[in-house]
Amino acid sequence: MGARHVAGALLAMDGRTAPAGVAAFDGAAAARVAQLVGDAPPSHRISLGLVGLSLAGLAAATSLMMCVGQGLWMFVTTWGL
Repeated sequence: MGARHVAGALLAMDGRTAPAGVAAFDGAAAARVAQLVGDAPPSHRISLGLVGLSLAGLAAATSLMMCVGQGLWMFVTTWGL
């Protein structure tokens, strides 16, 4: 069909909501169209707030796993399992 036809179809479908249960990649159509027509892909910058939120989530998950691990260790050593 050619790259231009595929790019046109992607642009026609861009922005529509995907039905439930279908994997959808928000903003991926523009990057794929740029790749098809030979342009540079659009730049995407991650906000500093999103990076901070991710790091806070990582710290919380690590802390939770350490607490669970310590609790399991205490259970095993107390009951001699």
